[in-house]
Amino acid sequence: MFATIKVTPYIFAQGKVVRRLPDGAVAISAAGREFVGAPLVCAPPNAPPPQPAAGASAGA
Repeated sequence: MFATIKVTPYIFAQGKVVRRLPDGAVAISAAGREFVGAPLVCAPPNAPPPQPAAGASAGA
């Protein structure tokens, strides 16, 4: 199984899941190295698109 994880606020990594840690973090193997981070949570495939906040202008 593959997963995408957040390694730092600006760096994501994708690779084969090696293990899941008790705190919810995931370890993956990518580029011959092991990375640990928070798994990326995706919306379900049939989820409706997000709606703009009330009072927000679409053409700003």
